[in-house]
Amino acid sequence: MEIGNSEWNRIEELYHAALELPAIERDAWLAAQSGYDTSTRREVASLLAALRKHEELSAQPRLAEAAEPGSPEPEPARFGPYQTIRLLGHGGMGAVYLAKRVDGQFDQLVALKVIAAHLGGAGLVRRFQTERQLLASLNHPNITRLLDGGVTSSGDPYLVMEYVEGRTLDRECDERKLGIEQRLRLFLQVLEAVDSAHRSLVLHRDLKPANILVTGASSGQPGAAKLLDFGTASLMAEGADLTLTRTRPFTPRYASPEELRGERATTASDIFSLGVILYELLTGAWPFGKPDSVAGELNRAFSNVPVKAPATVVTAEAAESRSLSLDHLGRLLRGDLPAIALKALEADPARRYGTARQFSDDIAAYLEGHPVQARPQTALYRARKFLGRRWLPVAAAAVFVAAVSVAAVVSVYEARMARAEALKAEKVNQFLNDMLSSGTGLRFDPERFTVADMLQAAEPLLLTRWKDDPLTKALLQRSLGASYTAIHRLDRGKAQLDSALAAFRVLADDREIAETLVWLSSNQVESGHLEEGVASLDEALWRVRRLGTGAPAPLAFSVRNQLASLLTLYLRRRLPECRMLLNEAIDLARHNSSIRRTDLAQAMTSLAGMLGEEGKFAEAEAMTREALAIGRTQDPGGGWEVAPLYELGILRSRQADAAGAAEFARERYDNMLRHLGADHLYTATSQVMWARGLAETGNVDEAIRQFEAAMPIILKAYHMPNPNLWTAEVSAAHIFIKAGQFSKAEPYARQALEIVDAEGLAEVDARRAESLYHIGAALHGEKRDGEAISVLQRSQAIYRQCPGFAKSVDRVQAMLIDAGAK
Repeated sequence: MEIGNSEWNRIEELYHAALELPAIERDAWLAAQSGYDTSTRREVASLLAALRKHEELSAQPRLAEAAEPGSPEPEPARFGPYQTIRLLGHGGMGAVYLAKRVDGQFDQLVALKVIAAHLGGAGLVRRFQTERQLLASLNHPNITRLLDGGVTSSGDPYLVMEYVEGRTLDRECDERKLGIEQRLRLFLQVLEAVDSAHRSLVLHRDLKPANILVTGASSGQPGAAKLLDFGTASLMAEGADLTLTRTRPFTPRYASPEELRGERATTASDIFSLGVILYELLTGAWPFGKPDSVAGELNRAFSNVPVKAPATVVTAEAAESRSLSLDHLGRLLRGDLPAIALKALEADPARRYGTARQFSDDIAAYLEGHPVQARPQTALYRARKFLGRRWLPVAAAAVFVAAVSVAAVVSVYEARMARAEALKAEKVNQFLNDMLSSGTGLRFDPERFTVADMLQAAEPLLLTRWKDDPLTKALLQRSLGASYTAIHRLDRGKAQLDSALAAFRVLADDREIAETLVWLSSNQVESGHLEEGVASLDEALWRVRRLGTGAPAPLAFSVRNQLASLLTLYLRRRLPECRMLLNEAIDLARHNSSIRRTDLAQAMTSLAGMLGEEGKFAEAEAMTREALAIGRTQDPGGGWEVAPLYELGILRSRQADAAGAAEFARERYDNMLRHLGADHLYTATSQVMWARGLAETGNVDEAIRQFEAAMPIILKAYHMPNPNLWTAEVSAAHIFIKAGQFSKAEPYARQALEIVDAEGLAEVDARRAESLYHIGAALHGEKRDGEAISVLQRSQAIYRQCPGFAKSVDRVQAMLIDAGAK
């Protein structure tokens, strides 16, 4: 039986009276309150019991580093290359500092969050070290980037995040007196970011206005929303044994009922928090009455508390802060807008929006005058919306006729599309939730359960749940394939991508085919199948060009950039076309803000590489440094920097600046180490290149030590004659030649040449010349000069036909003279 307002007033009155007593005396005191009926006392008793549980769940031990309010500012502390400046905030999960980079590489302000390891359980540090890259890979302009991370000597993990200056979402909206439409458009940015993260299988778990900053706002410009702490709570909680004495990573005011009860969070939990935020943006009030009422909060966890109708809670002050009259705001909050907010705030997770995308689509539909899925889809409602957005000066009598006739068309088309979208969103949400909870079986071990395990456990779901929905199945297969490729499970990734591609071909969807081909190409290149990778990107480019202006700018950019980079970096052919593609990509990125500045920087680096190959070293270095400067405006110190750092190292090497090349190689390795960890394949590859730089500058013992630590990781991922192995093989030969261990160098140099031959590279290719040079140098060191001279002469002949390799020609000539060549 529902409890009325008067009954709740009596319950809250009695409840607050009980709170005045010591906890140990409350139950006995309550039993003696005969002036209240039995049902009221029983309800208060249940609230007191819930309060005890809630207090245990909300216990928040503080980090030693987090100062209490009013205490002196903590002394500056070092965390890797960062030093704290001042405390920004602290709480049960840790402390957040404004920090700066102090290792001399470049100036950078960051937000540094220290997490108490004991709050996440015994497996937190392990999960932090092995799966931090998943959080760092969140790539959305409305999500603050995770830049770096590490573990303190005391065992507390810390995260280094993009530092954002701005005002919280609620303050920005109220202090600038933004209207409802402006607020909704900011909120749409938040939904886009949440949807992107959910598709990457990351929950936020603590969505609230304080975790959303608005930056760049100015007169007439709305600014951009930036979500903070995305993934931090997921990292804290995923797989953790959250007992009653451990902190819960959410804010009760914005938490869903299931979270307040201590149940597992899902994408639906984030949707609920977004619903609370939207309700407050629209009305200025909390949807459940008094936000500081403990009784109301606890009852919300264990009872179905109705949301107050938005139009009934607005005040004159709220209307003024929205630049509206009270009457006007009240009218806006009747109809579609409150229906949208109330759907997101459903107590039953199954009745909320299935995904953040579905939530976003309804708000966009409202702004464009289309029907929203939160409303009953009656023919009259759809006809009214249809006429509203295509208004004609018809008479009142014609409205009825139009409503009936339009309904026949609208209900057939729009309702069918709406049902399809709603069904797809519901299925996608269920699939994501199943993936996030796929480790909850009886044999689940939270310390060993990995992203790969989660993906593998989710695969069978695709075989059983999508028989009647090939589009959604294909989209999810592509997501699985992309995720597998990202963690280097290439066979599984290719199987999913091939299946998705076949489905999209049947559907004849050029955009989805092109998106899938881009991922398939990445998989093929990592697998060593370069020609297949080129073919995939060639087709993707053809389809993008056929789409014309209908192609999304990021897709059009990505196809051009990846194809040109593959052809230049690996195959070094079709160079005039590559230059054209890179110039097109760079021009597109310079004029389209939806393309990340870091991606623009990588395209510029590829073009600089072409200039370097032509011997235009000064021009190439200037462009590469410009690329670094552009990328650092968005993500200083991010993982994207490895490309320009690699190019700068190559340019220095070709100009015989061994020390400069080694320094850039070391900086590149350090970047990989921070972002990917010591055991990652790409870190190991950059470690070998740094080892080569060490050998070149005379530190051969350290070079060999670094090489021997990295090479097993590389050989575990790549097998001969994978072209991705060439750099490691030729670098190994170089290191052992510098160390005077020629018999060890020769096999590596011959394997490098085997890779060149297996790939069918042109006879006049610098990599062939480089491989031959190292074979000749090893033979010369073994006193086999007769064999060495013929190999070295062949190397020199190739180098002479490659622009930009004059120093290499001189190097081979010096060795030929030393070997006794005439």
